[in-house]
Amino acid sequence: MKPVNSERMQIEIQIPKAVLFDVKYTVEQATNFAKKEVALGFYMQKGVSVALCSQIAGMSEKEFLVEVKDRK
Repeated sequence: MKPVNSERMQIEIQIPKAVLFDVKYTVEQATNFAKKEVALGFYMQKGVSVALCSQIAGMSEKEFLVEVKDRK
């Protein structure tokens, strides 16, 4: 069975403004960070495919695999 990639879920998290201030992140940077971390967690801990995780992270499969390699 081929996964349906067009179906998406939206997840919301709340982060105190103080955290963004402390790490000097914009909302966009924090969003990108969270997407990448979730994708890496799904891949490394749950075995979700590179194709799906790279979509979550908003990067190419090649870029995603570089991130994975950097974590090992």
